Amino acid sequence: MIYKTLLSKAPYLMVATSLFSFSCSPSIVADKPTETFVPKVYKSESSSISIPVEIELAQINKLVNNSLKGLLYEDNSLEDNGGDNLMFKVYKYEDITIKSIGDLIMYRVPLKIWLKGGFKVEKFGIPISHYEETELVIVLNFETKVALNTNFGINTQTSIKSYDWIQKPSLKWGPFEIPLNTVVDVLIKTQQNKLTPIIDDQAQKAVDLKKYVVDAWKMIQKPIEVSSAYKTNLKITPSEIFMTQLNGQSGKLNSTIGIKAVTEVIVGDVPVATNVALPNLKIVKTAGNMFSIVMAADLTYAAAKELAKASLLNKTFNIDEKKSVTITDFDLYASNDKIVVKVDLIGSLKGTVYLSGIPKYDQATSSIYLDALDYDISTQNVLAKSANWMAHGKFVKIMTPYFKYSIEQQMKESKDLLQKALTNNRVAQNVVLNGKLVDLTPREIYITGTSLKTIVDVKGTIGVAVDGLDK
Repeated sequence: MIYKTLLSKAPYLMVATSLFSFSCSPSIVADKPTETFVPKVYKSESSSISIPVEIELAQINKLVNNSLKGLLYEDNSLEDNGGDNLMFKVYKYEDITIKSIGDLIMYRVPLKIWLKGGFKVEKFGIPISHYEETELVIVLNFETKVALNTNFGINTQTSIKSYDWIQKPSLKWGPFEIPLNTVVDVLIKTQQNKLTPIIDDQAQKAVDLKKYVVDAWKMIQKPIEVSSAYKTNLKITPSEIFMTQLNGQSGKLNSTIGIKAVTEVIVGDVPVATNVALPNLKIVKTAGNMFSIVMAADLTYAAAKELAKASLLNKTFNIDEKKSVTITDFDLYASNDKIVVKVDLIGSLKGTVYLSGIPKYDQATSSIYLDALDYDISTQNVLAKSANWMAHGKFVKIMTPYFKYSIEQQMKESKDLLQKALTNNRVAQNVVLNGKLVDLTPREIYITGTSLKTIVDVKGTIGVAVDGLDK
């Protein structure tokens, strides 16, 4: 009878037991750790990128000879220069050749010159004049001293160093043949002050780096996508541009151009492009081919939460054989020198617990993790009083792996993208970039109000070759 009575009451007993169990699930109210951080002195470090530039003089030769053909210069008046009684036309006779040593550019210019000369006098009120024409072929040897200026142009100073005859000039006067070497000497001396400024003016107009540098300067300030999967972008904020003087040796014209900039890798929303105005060019004596970049990789708390959400949100974890908790929400924020993990729970324990740990970088696994993750002191005290089974550390051990963020894939993608950009990269029609990424190493982590900032050292070599100028 008692057995039947108990059976008939069983459904009610089960409900009562469930209600009793549910009503016995402790609820906790732990004090929230202060949401603040101690700003670690982090000064945005400038990176230095030096790019050696190499130009084959043979290609400049071809470019010059393709540009200069036929008539180069003419003087159609007999009356100028104080009435010098000379007219002439200057033609290119053979290819111009160029060589360079240090900051001097020497070029051999073979010229064919048509010359008309004579005299004009007045005797007893009667004008007497006589003019003859001749041709000569001469090689003029020019020397130009070249220096870059801070406005991205060049300053040049050209002079005629010497000349050699291929065909000497002469005038026939009846049965007489009159050598004109002396006349040509005078001609060269009198015309040098006209000719060399023309060469300098044309050279300075032809070499205007600024129009190319302005576009490049603006372009590097636009965020560069590193990984779409991880919403990672590279942001460059340049501050200085420098260049060594042109130097000629071994048939090549060499220089090194570089920039100083703050480089950052941002995880999350695409950062806003900077708009730093182009400064004046800084002329430096030396610069190597190594580049050293200090990148600041930002992992925002919002992005970190998003990465952990799929594995944690609404998941149930067994603490022991009888007790389990389900995570309904969680958040991350900074508190002094630690990162706090706020976890909302239901199940065998209801309420909010707070864990905290010190962010560090694990070189072996290329991961950011929270070292010594444990309950905050307020949470420890509350759990010790009302849910001691939860305070034993198993939940902390369960949570620890979920707040370890591997950046190995991002590092690999960054390395691959950087190396690809440094390998046989034709950045312009006649400009090829080559380099080698030597090292990419995270070294420390800073806590900010919105993110974890990982400082990454990037080192490598780089160089630029200018080719195909004659095409």
